[in-house]
Amino acid sequence: MIEYWLKKLSYTLTILFLISCNNGVSCDNQLKKPSTFVELEYQLENTEFSFIEELGLGNSSWITNCFYYSCDLKTGYFVLQVKDKKYFHGGVPLNYWISFKKSKSKGSFYNQNIRGKFKLSLLKDE
Repeated sequence: MIEYWLKKLSYTLTILFLISCNNGVSCDNQLKKPSTFVELEYQLENTEFSFIEELGLGNSSWITNCFYYSCDLKTGYFVLQVKDKKYFHGGVPLNYWISFKKSKSKGSFYNQNIRGKFKLSLLKDE
């Protein structure tokens, strides 16, 4: 029980620290609308986000890794990796990422709450 509350306190302090350091500055203006997912991945890996978190899922039957990138601590990019493929989602609220991490079944949460709901459009889609 103590471990649970320490983890919760640590997470809250991290968020408060990030908010205070960020001063509301958004990195959205650094991102350009990509024409390919390779370009998007490059941008995500080379932009200074206010919040970046990775969640390795060694216990999932099909998800190997997940990433969340946010400029403003309100919404961000959710990246789900399965074996040799990545799925990119934009405009995902931070609270979805938090709920995803807490969920017992990451795959079920993803399928019910993120998949098909937060699509990214590329320049070539326009």
